[in-house]
Amino acid sequence: MDCRQIVEAAYDNKPIPSEIATTLDGIIYRTSHELASAISKYSIEKNNFGKCYISPQYLKDTALEFHTKAGTLTESVLENIQNLNEDTPILRFSHQPNLFSSWGIVTQFIFNASVAEKLSGINGSKPAQIYIIVDYDVAEDSRFRVSHYPTPNMEGGSYILSGVVNKIDYDKPIWMISKPDKDLIKKWLQHLRILLHQELQFLRKHNINENRFGTLQQHLQDVEEVIWQAYDCAATLAEFNAIFLSKIVNNYWGLPTLFIPGHKLHRVMREAFELCIELLPKINELANEGIKFYTERNIYIKTKSSNNSNIFPIWYLCQKCNRRVGLFIESNNPLIVKGKCSSCSSIYHIYRPDKTSIDVEKFYESISPRILIDNLLDVIAINTYGSTGYIGQAEHILLTNYVARALGWRIPPQSIWRPYSSNYCSGDISSLVIIESNSKKELIERANCATKLSFLSKGSLLYYLVNYGWSDLYDSWKHYFDHGGKVNGIYDNAEGTPFSLSDDLIKKLRNMFATCTTDPGVYK
Repeated sequence: MDCRQIVEAAYDNKPIPSEIATTLDGIIYRTSHELASAISKYSIEKNNFGKCYISPQYLKDTALEFHTKAGTLTESVLENIQNLNEDTPILRFSHQPNLFSSWGIVTQFIFNASVAEKLSGINGSKPAQIYIIVDYDVAEDSRFRVSHYPTPNMEGGSYILSGVVNKIDYDKPIWMISKPDKDLIKKWLQHLRILLHQELQFLRKHNINENRFGTLQQHLQDVEEVIWQAYDCAATLAEFNAIFLSKIVNNYWGLPTLFIPGHKLHRVMREAFELCIELLPKINELANEGIKFYTERNIYIKTKSSNNSNIFPIWYLCQKCNRRVGLFIESNNPLIVKGKCSSCSSIYHIYRPDKTSIDVEKFYESISPRILIDNLLDVIAINTYGSTGYIGQAEHILLTNYVARALGWRIPPQSIWRPYSSNYCSGDISSLVIIESNSKKELIERANCATKLSFLSKGSLLYYLVNYGWSDLYDSWKHYFDHGGKVNGIYDNAEGTPFSLSDDLIKKLRNMFATCTTDPGVYK
């Protein structure tokens, strides 16, 4: 069993061994009010890591720089920046700046906003909503450069928008990857126009029409304008992705969420890094203990750094070719680590003669943490009171929490989840028509894949924006969370569909969506 299945079983109140259930404390919160209540209680009992925290002024300056460049320094964003101080409860969400992020990622912003409102109502605080842009991962991860637009008209059930990144750059941090050429953007948009036109024509042939003719084309045109605005502001692919998302979240939805590029934070995390390095032998011991604990209970944990105590939990940026270099421990006393760049073969020796210093001036300007240390830094470097995250983080969160608890650190309450949503969009309805009227196995498989992609919120944000528009999409989900909607529930948006659908057709669509929960397939 994998960690996601354990988390989802806990959400669904399915039987879980008691020793496993205790490791899930602090991450299973079904509503925004539940999470806000836990955060309020945690604020009284939390650890204080004092000098390890990044200064609020640095966070403010970094956020101000991003939003000024992005053109998203709205009144609510500016107020959020101005209110940020040492006592401000931070509600954090962090993720890669993926290309036209999936809806499963974007809903985190809406849920976090609902949590912030509930927390203010409980204890009168003014929490700061912060999005840490994980732009220090490498470009090898396809999710950063690929987005899936659900449609039964394409192989695999989606039109794939791919930000072309040369394979020789896969080992570079994503904040260093250039933005795509304009011609590629034009190609994406042209394909989306054609695809939408074909789907609408197909639906009209089956007497399924928009509530207002031309609505979806107008939505697509609105999206195109924002894409080009983001493109003109950005210098890199990571910036393009993050700025587009910021324009939606801040400008169109009016949320005060601060966007902060993660790679700019590491240079001011020296004290936090030092604490992790000092505790490294103990952290590795506990991580291996945690892996053994879960493995013995048939729960799979995959991580390299914990299985090999010689792996240093920090990456180094090659000063010659900008590739990420893995570091290995040669000696623990004194601490000496060594790494060799796989691209240009440059060799790096990093020598730490005592417990408080590292004998390399540029060390903190050129590092990024491996995943376990990265998660611990969220606790000791950022004054986080609570967080929300995607279900894909389950494996890392379970191991991090195991280690942190053993160290005596209280972990901020966090809700990790995946939104399930019954959507009534052009691709979903087209899929149903194809499944009902076609006997070709290939076409039915495409339709099933498109449906699962949409239902499991793996589809590109573009898909949901084109169908529902800015305000209706946000308002419906905000209402859901504000009125006790559960993160593990299935949100049914039949009322918001842009199409004129009969009760019988809606019933058939619901039955189709129901199959996604019992047979989630590859997208699970």
